[in-house]
Amino acid sequence: MHPNPKRRHLLRRLCAAATATALPIAALTPGATQAEDFPAKPITIVVPFAAGGAADVGVRRIAEKITESIGQPVLVDNRPGGAGQIGASVVKSARADGYTLYLASVGSHAINSSLYTRLSYDPVKDFAAVAPLFSFTHVLIVPVNSPARTPAELAALSRTKPEGLAYASMGVGTGGHLLSEMFRTRNKIEVTHVPYKGSSQAVADTVAGRFDFFFNGIVDSLPLIRDNRVRALATADTQRSPLLPNVPTLIELGYPDFVLNAWFGIVAPAGTPKPVIAKLNAEFGKAVRNPEVVAKMGELGAKMMSGTPDEFAAMMQNETVRLAKVVHQSGAHID
Repeated sequence: MHPNPKRRHLLRRLCAAATATALPIAALTPGATQAEDFPAKPITIVVPFAAGGAADVGVRRIAEKITESIGQPVLVDNRPGGAGQIGASVVKSARADGYTLYLASVGSHAINSSLYTRLSYDPVKDFAAVAPLFSFTHVLIVPVNSPARTPAELAALSRTKPEGLAYASMGVGTGGHLLSEMFRTRNKIEVTHVPYKGSSQAVADTVAGRFDFFFNGIVDSLPLIRDNRVRALATADTQRSPLLPNVPTLIELGYPDFVLNAWFGIVAPAGTPKPVIAKLNAEFGKAVRNPEVVAKMGELGAKMMSGTPDEFAAMMQNETVRLAKVVHQSGAHID
């Protein structure tokens, strides 16, 4: 038996009312609810370096601008040690709600996975990409009394020394170490690596002529270059640095794809709701474009970066694959 017309009309009205009532309820998923209220309390960025370095200074400037924008404090918590593992372990175990973030770097999220036999975190599975921030280039320096004035002359110098060239780095698996190994491989030369813990003593010993070359951060090298205490041969970037406009890139000098920047960006614990990540990405993107931030970071030799979470995730994945080959060629590993 079919319902009469009045009953059919009543059923349609009841179904329509039920649907209209259900839509807002369905929309109130945990991620959507969190994003709507986010941020409702302070946000903490865990920085895996000691305070005062260029990356730390940059993050603090960005945090100030985001604080002004969202009306909630954005705090920086320095957790140095373990090549980023101490800070990464803190963040991966935090609630995935967007309130605890991590300053990822080329080391923590591209190099460590192939460098360490055992790593306390998984760069991909334990984290969600939020936003890239900035990068610093490396510059190839030699003692001022070195006969080498170009990378080609530096490579030729190695052939006059039975033991080859000696170089310093800021530690095994750092950008300077991998760049030096790339230089060795491309030129098929003999080298001896002396790793330091940080750059200050490595720079001092390079100035003193104890090493033939050193791939160092541009900020640390700039005062020495300007004081004519070391000579800059080339930078390891796609474009010349505004701080060293007369110094060519290695690409210009015939070393294709010879690029390794110390890049930094923000990641969150895996499982952080995508609407929250989208809000964070928008805020970090706005901050890195702020003229005051751009000017300050430019003084430190930084290039500002921006992109979507998916673009940042893809960049980290590409860098992981590319640099794993360099790590394996160098024979570097840490148990």
